Amino acid sequence: MSEDWKVLINGWANQIPMAKRFFVTASILRAIGQPEESSQLYSQAKESFEKVGDQSGIAKTLGQLGRLAEEQGDLELAERLYKEAHQIFERLGANPYLKLAKRDVQRVRRKASSHGEPA
Repeated sequence: MSEDWKVLINGWANQIPMAKRFFVTASILRAIGQPEESSQLYSQAKESFEKVGDQSGIAKTLGQLGRLAEEQGDLELAERLYKEAHQIFERLGANPYLKLAKRDVQRVRRKASSHGEPA
């Protein structure tokens, strides 16, 4: 194996654990009420998942960013993020997160309409 391939493979292999660490840490921070820090780490997780092409990781992270936006009352952003996650899960096919993503979009639409916001 050439040196270039070794560097590429090692870089790729290191990104997956890093993305998962960012994701888990962000989830913990969200749970303990640190939304700004959580959002930053979810964004870093998304970037790491994008580098390795992990579509499921990207979609899960978008869903969590949507949940954060929803918790902070930004229903428009939440719906956009949930829709993006849902679209990725649809492309992936029979994915257990597809129904959840669809429910997230529907929930935030109901909230928006009950607050008089455009859906």
